[in-house]
Amino acid sequence: MKKPIWILSVALFVAAVVAIAATATAYSAPKGGLRPKLTVESCLVEGTGVFRIRAVNWDVAGEWRLKLHQGSDIIPIGYLEAWEQVGALDWTASITTTIEGTWKKQFLDGDDWVNKHGAHSLSVQTFTENGWFCPEEPTFDLGSLVWYDTDQDGVQDDGEPGVQGVVVQLHDDPTCSTTHTYSGTTGLDGGYLFTDLTTSTVCLQFPDIPAGWQISPRDQGSDDTVDSDAAPLSARIESIDLQTDDLDQDVGLYVDGSIGDRVWCDYNGDTFYDPGEGLETITLSLFEDLNCDRYGGDLLTTVETGSEGLYAFTDLNTGPPGATDEVCYVVTVDASDEDLGTCRHPVGAITLGLTLSADEFENDAVDFSFLDQSGIPRPFRSFCPVVTNGA
Repeated sequence: MKKPIWILSVALFVAAVVAIAATATAYSAPKGGLRPKLTVESCLVEGTGVFRIRAVNWDVAGEWRLKLHQGSDIIPIGYLEAWEQVGALDWTASITTTIEGTWKKQFLDGDDWVNKHGAHSLSVQTFTENGWFCPEEPTFDLGSLVWYDTDQDGVQDDGEPGVQGVVVQLHDDPTCSTTHTYSGTTGLDGGYLFTDLTTSTVCLQFPDIPAGWQISPRDQGSDDTVDSDAAPLSARIESIDLQTDDLDQDVGLYVDGSIGDRVWCDYNGDTFYDPGEGLETITLSLFEDLNCDRYGGDLLTTVETGSEGLYAFTDLNTGPPGATDEVCYVVTVDASDEDLGTCRHPVGAITLGLTLSADEFENDAVDFSFLDQSGIPRPFRSFCPVVTNGA
């Protein structure tokens, strides 16, 4: 894998013009009188001393075995059937050498290796002067977006912004099991991009998801360009097969929110909660507030208070960081609940509008208090003594 350039915009596609070295054709006359036309070709990997070699049997059926030799050095080519190619001049080449010089061609004639018709010369200087360079390996771009998934559905919706500063690591293996090769962070728009990557199967790791944040469910919906692709537990996108540009590796992030506290009766009128003043089995309702006008909309859920009057609404959607697009809710307590008993005079509002965001995702101080005996606290009740004449 070539070193990528870490940028936050789409990279330019670069085309390479390739020149291939001159070919040399040889003929063999093995036993039986057939004369196959076997061609040996080569090119130089630009900037190196590596030659790539291939051979082609153009027209004669059967298996023909070929090798190149120069003194004690041998380049085995292998068997070629009619119209078959062995080796390659591109990045898939399996036959290479760094040894310059004149290589003689040998074919297997029966049981004997024999020199047949000419040789093949390899010279870095000659190949460079003539521009006989091998095709460059194609490179690809990999990246996309880390976004805040407000509704936690694993699909990018309009208005859901990118998340800046998320670390992205690229591993040159399918499961992120080796040390990462390259690393970067998402930009202002949540985008990330690795460029100039060669054909391989790679893995992306998102190692530093902020504490309390979670990864959205992956592969939701039918459009792979707008879904979340990372596994929620491992924070990885595994087995990415790079055969072309891949700009659809997205990750959704979110924070679960919560609202709660207690419902209680201020029996002693001191305006503070004291142990034993909690009211159990009192119903509270949570409404969505799409307009954030504190009037509420559709009912989302209800809960009942538990021990000491405690309650909690959990697993709530929250707005993205920055507190510009909070998610709004309305919480109300049922002031007619029979389990309030004699504590039926509310202190303050019984309906409250609240907001949650990734920065402030817990609101655990939403309490509702009531007074006993129609709002007259016990210490202030009137006790008039009975006075009798002559007593």
